[in-house]
Amino acid sequence: MEVDSPPQEWNDACSLLLFELRSISPFFAALALFSEQVITEAVPTAATDGKRIYFNPRFMASLTRPERLGVLVHELLHAALLHPSRNGGCDPELWNVAADIVINGIIDEHAQLSLPAGALRDRCICVARWVTPTPRARAARA
Repeated sequence: MEVDSPPQEWNDACSLLLFELRSISPFFAALALFSEQVITEAVPTAATDGKRIYFNPRFMASLTRPERLGVLVHELLHAALLHPSRNGGCDPELWNVAADIVINGIIDEHAQLSLPAGALRDRCICVARWVTPTPRARAARA
């Protein structure tokens, strides 16, 4: 993937995003230590190859702070769960849809993270089945 040379302001914004993530979730921030964040217009939104996380600066600028954090965590979880390399020959698009639904369920459990409108979700597949639901998750299901 060809990578753009982003302006310093985008590098600073990415650094700030990682700093904010540290205050919200040390676990997710630790995952970020093992990836390189790349700001590029070569992707329409955000993506990962399992080692690098690519962010489109225009897309990220259009999001709220909680949505930017949610997108960051979304891509970190794809990498941490080895989704780019574990599809086992499945249809890549279908695999990504299934992985997105699981990851977005995890993100929905965190009060300070959000996802942009249109993020894939399946209310029948809920992380709360395996963990104790947060007050926010309980209220959302009520």
